[in-house]
Amino acid sequence: MARLAAGLRRNGDRRLGREDFNFPGTHQLLRLLPGRPDIVHAHNLHGGYFDLRFLVPLSHQVPLILTCGTCGS
Repeated sequence: MARLAAGLRRNGDRRLGREDFNFPGTHQLLRLLPGRPDIVHAHNLHGGYFDLRFLVPLSHQVPLILTCGTCGS
C-alpha cells in the first residue's frame, strides 16, 4: 500500500515538473548497518534511488563526504 502511494505521488510530482526525492528507505540507511560507521562517503547520488534531503540530517549523525563526478572522464 505504501509503495502504491509513493508511486502515485512520484508520478504526480513528475507531471508537475518537480524533482523526485520520495525515497523513504533512505532514512533507514544507518539502521541497516551492523554498527555506526566512522564516516559515510556518498558518491554520485543521482539516478532515482536516494532522498537528497536526507544529506543534512545524515551529516548531523555521522561525518559525511560527498563527491560528485562523471563516469568515463
